[in-house]
Amino acid sequence: MQPTEVFRLLTRQMSHRVIFFQILSLVFMLYSIMALFTWHSFSWAITAFLTSSLLTVSWVLIRQKCINAWKVSNNPQIVYWAHSSEFSRILSRRLAFYGMRDYKILTLHLRDGHQSEFHLPPNDVRKFTAWLSERNPSVKWDAYYNPDPTT
Repeated sequence: MQPTEVFRLLTRQMSHRVIFFQILSLVFMLYSIMALFTWHSFSWAITAFLTSSLLTVSWVLIRQKCINAWKVSNNPQIVYWAHSSEFSRILSRRLAFYGMRDYKILTLHLRDGHQSEFHLPPNDVRKFTAWLSERNPSVKWDAYYNPDPTT
């Protein structure tokens, strides 16, 4: 796989979410300014400002996940530990409604101190792990601090 294919595999709809959260953040910030100066409503201004702050934090975190996916796709040697897990039972029931029952959580720990979780279908997890194992044979899989080397 090419780096762009790996990046698309890891990020799927993430770039659209970054733009969406950024636009919503700006809209709520403008709404808070209008509420404060036009309508003189401090309660709506504070509510809109806090919502804007929450959306800003969200798009910054999603943007960081995109940056980490780009780093991994261009330089797989940056990953030193990867492990996957499944959703909890309660969350699995809720996600089944959205067609995400079989999705796995793939967590990548990078050498620069960052960590990212990617929600992928099992086929994509297999593709990515094969690609990562081929490009970075030194990556540790699953239990990193396992005291018993036989398991």
